[in-house]
Amino acid sequence: MKLSHTIILIPVALAVATIAIYWQVHEFEFISFDDNLYVTENKQVLKGLTIEGLIWAFHPDKTGEQTYWHPFTWLSHMTDITIFGENPGAHHLMNVAIHILNALLLFFTLHLMTGAIWKSAFVAALFALHPINVDSVAWIAERKNLLSTTFWMLTLLAYIRYSRKPGVPGYLLVILCLFLGLLAKPMLVTLPCALLLLDFWPLGRVRIGQRLPLISPTGSATPSFQNAGVTRLLAEKLPLLTLALFSIAISLFSLQTANNLTSGPFAPSVLLRIENAMVSYAVYLWKLAWPLNLGIYYPYPASVPLWKTASAALLIGVLSGTAVFHARKNPYLAVGWFWFLGALLPVSGLIQGGLWPALADRWAYVPAIGIFIIAAWGLPDLFLNGRRVAKPILSACAIALLFILSILSFHQTGHWQNNRSLYQHAIAVTSGNYVAHNNLGLVYQTEKNLEAAMAEYKKALEINPVYALAFYNLGVVMKSKGSYEEAFQYLARALQLNPNDAKAHDMMGRVLHETGRNEEAIRYFAQAIAIAPDHEKARNNLSAVLTAMGRYDEAIWQAREALRIDPEYADAHFNIGTALVRKQNTEQAAHHFQKAIDLKPGMAQAHISLANIYYGRGDMAKAVVHYQKAIQIEPGSAEAHANLANALRASGRMDEAIDHYLKAVAAAPDLPETHNNLGVAYVFKGEIDKAAACFQKALELRPGYENAANNLRRLDELQP
Repeated sequence: MKLSHTIILIPVALAVATIAIYWQVHEFEFISFDDNLYVTENKQVLKGLTIEGLIWAFHPDKTGEQTYWHPFTWLSHMTDITIFGENPGAHHLMNVAIHILNALLLFFTLHLMTGAIWKSAFVAALFALHPINVDSVAWIAERKNLLSTTFWMLTLLAYIRYSRKPGVPGYLLVILCLFLGLLAKPMLVTLPCALLLLDFWPLGRVRIGQRLPLISPTGSATPSFQNAGVTRLLAEKLPLLTLALFSIAISLFSLQTANNLTSGPFAPSVLLRIENAMVSYAVYLWKLAWPLNLGIYYPYPASVPLWKTASAALLIGVLSGTAVFHARKNPYLAVGWFWFLGALLPVSGLIQGGLWPALADRWAYVPAIGIFIIAAWGLPDLFLNGRRVAKPILSACAIALLFILSILSFHQTGHWQNNRSLYQHAIAVTSGNYVAHNNLGLVYQTEKNLEAAMAEYKKALEINPVYALAFYNLGVVMKSKGSYEEAFQYLARALQLNPNDAKAHDMMGRVLHETGRNEEAIRYFAQAIAIAPDHEKARNNLSAVLTAMGRYDEAIWQAREALRIDPEYADAHFNIGTALVRKQNTEQAAHHFQKAIDLKPGMAQAHISLANIYYGRGDMAKAVVHYQKAIQIEPGSAEAHANLANALRASGRMDEAIDHYLKAVAAAPDLPETHNNLGVAYVFKGEIDKAAACFQKALELRPGYENAANNLRRLDELQP
């Protein structure tokens, strides 16, 4: 086969094989682990590409709960929303497309540096098809990993061009590609060091007797890269390293601003971080060689046995020594090994942010390339050694290996179909996975299966008794069940463990408000706002409490602040309307209720409140329309049925009014007002016995109820 044909067929084969594995993701959902932070609940991203979003993306202290500064990634998600909307399948397929692009760029990069087309193709195929990379492709939130790798490869291509013809334009292109990659993810901080490795092999820009690859497939030509001294090579990397260090500084600043640096009494010690990092290197090697039982999250250990640390240190030392010893004869060993060690360093856990795992498959996306290079160049050296007979066998073994990896990757990808399958799989393949239990609990909670949710949260706490998030989630479940005292206790424990959790303060305020402890509720809402000034929900909830306490002007101000943060926050308009009604300003209140309905058509209470205003004005036609819309949204709303019945009765439509009174009674049988009003409707219909029964029921429910007593007395007076 001609070389030109091969150069075309290899990328096509890589693309087809990758699509065969990952095409299934077009039917997959968003998941609750970070996809909500990056897309589905991120208000800036959901607006698509906007000037406001552009400013937000580049502002290092405006990313809220995110872990670090990566504006290019935000812009990528915004672009997806602009083009595809909230269709998860399209977002998934965009990840697949970028992964394919990365595999092709890796192939062309290695081929341009070495001239070894089939070895380069094997590295690219391992990268494209290995199960350890499924996380990066099937997880929409890992777009940052994919994008940064694209610019990692583009930086390598720019550096190849510069190495052949050094000059300012070529060097500036290298800087630009690195800069864009750092904007996608600060993982590229080690790329300048990787370039030094490539200077040694395969570029051969510094010669110390190492065996270099031949560019021509026939072995007749040597690489055409410019030689350079060590001093010059180091000087070339200084601007790149400076840029990388600047990116680290911004990332650390954004972590501190978002309170996401792992610290406090429950944070792992520095010694434990070092021990875990050493052991994780060995685990990554095992996963690359035996890619089974892969999961989305591996819990951080409480301790690491000494034998594990010692064994991992010995393994790293032996492999590093072997790579250095064979650096001249087999330079790919040193390059591949130190590529692997160095590229993993930024995610080794020495500095942690957010919910940090012991290790993560997605973090091996770029580092694994070093091991793949060792395999592609080392296996032929080990097994062939000039023997042509063994070459077909080695080729067949390589194809068989890629086929097996493809099957494993296809199966592993299937676990990402939805939240339930993902977390159940994680629980099955790991031990002590309190995060997976908690997240599975959230799945059940979303499905209204509260008992199953509580069971999962409690399993999480059995494993990790200081897991604040599980206590918070139990508090939320108890609140939804109406068990306010238990909700209070769980939320108090969550806040004891994590006093800076604005969501827990807000939820505690809601529990206290719903149990009539408004003064205490105000303190918790105020604390939530102090921790997170842009927490619009806490401000709006505080507005509701202030309205209940008659502090209407303060309530309106807090709700307006919520609208300043989120101009499309329908609940804030509703709260302003409610406070204005209490101030007898129904004109402006009606405007805000209508605005709430425009923003959130399914808000039944806004329809009821607006209908109440029309009812008060005597505009029964409009009142009836909005009560009916409320009932369409919430068919079991006793308030909507009762109020609609009042409007229908006032309009002289007694049969319809009685029908809705009866529905209101069925929905809430203990409301004496509804029974009394139903009795009045029966009076108008001349059904005196039924009316009397209704008035008597109202008095049973509320002894001394004056309206019902008066109505019953009048009925007695009407009797002959």
